[in-house]
Amino acid sequence: MFRCGTPIMRRSLTLAQTAKRQQMAEAAERRLKEQEHRGIKDPEKFRRQQQKRDELEQIAATAPGEANLRWQVR
Repeated sequence: MFRCGTPIMRRSLTLAQTAKRQQMAEAAERRLKEQEHRGIKDPEKFRRQQQKRDELEQIAATAPGEANLRWQVR
């Protein structure tokens, strides 16, 4: 088994380990973000549509007792 004898070598090894851990964490975050937007061509458009839908639902919930349905007889 290889052992680092000098403190400088140990420090450089720990710096390399922390850099590797940081790279692995960034890669994991990137994978999570990609999974979140999987199947969506334009994530920004999707987010705007969701926000608009939520606003419309909130307006409908706070509207006075009138229903938005119309009865049509032909």
